[in-house]
Amino acid sequence: MTRLKRTHQGRKQFLDLAPMVDVTLTLVVFLLLNSEGLDVRTIPVHLPQAASAESKEKASSLHIDADGALSLDGKSLNLDGLTDYFNSDARVTIYADQDAKHGRVTAVVDRLRSLGVEHIFYGVEAVDTW
Repeated sequence: MTRLKRTHQGRKQFLDLAPMVDVTLTLVVFLLLNSEGLDVRTIPVHLPQAASAESKEKASSLHIDADGALSLDGKSLNLDGLTDYFNSDARVTIYADQDAKHGRVTAVVDRLRSLGVEHIFYGVEAVDTW
């Protein structure tokens, strides 16, 4: 009686993970591109308190109305008055009326940048797409 030899005894078997990694990465990219994202500001959260907590500097609110008048955190001021309030570490959110002239908004942004302000944000209203 002849004995059959196993032909795979000398070979090491391994699992090829490349196709599984490809499929996983494809799924991750697909989910990232198709997700609407989660707006963390809409989630009601009660944060714990800590004595060692550091407070982050809040962005100042600079409003420009339809006539081009400026107000900073409720106080009205002119374009030259911005030098008294801002330095290079400041964070500013500009809330410009949709009827404000583009040139006025540009002048305000230009003045803020000349003062060294690098963190300039623009406040807008969210549009419901559905």
